[in-house]
Amino acid sequence: MTMRVIGEHFDGLIQILDFPVHKDARGGLIPLAWRDLPFNPAHAFLINATDGAIRGGHGHRKTSQILVRIGGTVVVEARKSGMEARIELAASPNAILIRPSVWSTQTYHGANASALVLSSHPFDPDSYIREPDA
Repeated sequence: MTMRVIGEHFDGLIQILDFPVHKDARGGLIPLAWRDLPFNPAHAFLINATDGAIRGGHGHRKTSQILVRIGGTVVVEARKSGMEARIELAASPNAILIRPSVWSTQTYHGANASALVLSSHPFDPDSYIREPDA
């Protein structure tokens, strides 16, 4: 198993994940095995953000996403049906699963703040939920 679930919010619509990081003198390696993910990724993208940058600001009607923190710290603020959660991704936990209907923002901290995002569906801005609790 390449990841473990270490917490959840909103009745499982958000799962806090931890992928193992294999470190040695050369740096770190995070293995991602598709067979261990809750969906087969149809789309992926990498975010390299400036310190303090806020990304996201939407939800998805049908897409689940796994956000894997690569560098820096990523603070995820999520909303669903009047509930709110704040999850900080750093060395551990280092990832989060956000299922459809959850609205979120991500704030990136640090000089090398970055994340890999795996999506269950292809990019479709028409399926965005633009307002929290919409």
